[in-house]
Amino acid sequence: MKKILLLMITFVLLTSCTTPENIYVSKEYPNEVRVGDRFDIELTINNENLSTHELRSIDFDSIFLEWILITNVSENVIEEYDAFWYHVYEFKKNIEKESELKVVFEAKAIKSGDYSWDLDFCIDWDTSCIFNSIRIIVN
Repeated sequence: MKKILLLMITFVLLTSCTTPENIYVSKEYPNEVRVGDRFDIELTINNENLSTHELRSIDFDSIFLEWILITNVSENVIEEYDAFWYHVYEFKKNIEKESELKVVFEAKAIKSGDYSWDLDFCIDWDTSCIFNSIRIIVN
């Protein structure tokens, strides 16, 4: 019974907090790298609203990070932790009205394979996320 109640509460929280309108994300990274290569994952959050919003966090699927090592982040990370199946980089950084914020993750390929995993951008709240993905082939 407790599990069912917890699932119901989680579902309500996740579905009741939607991301603000006119927030868009773009991603730039190589589609293919070799083991040992260093490369950047450049993520841009565009706020086309007339009000300021907060980049709460960027969340990578934890399994993705077993093959791709993040070595540095261009923005100040307030806290870094694991939650469920994600590795969370918490920023709590304002994105001013009608502006963009670029966050660059410096990375290194450490295992070969074809990887496609979740990459989420949480805006204003931990449960208000733009659900996305990332795919990199490592030879």
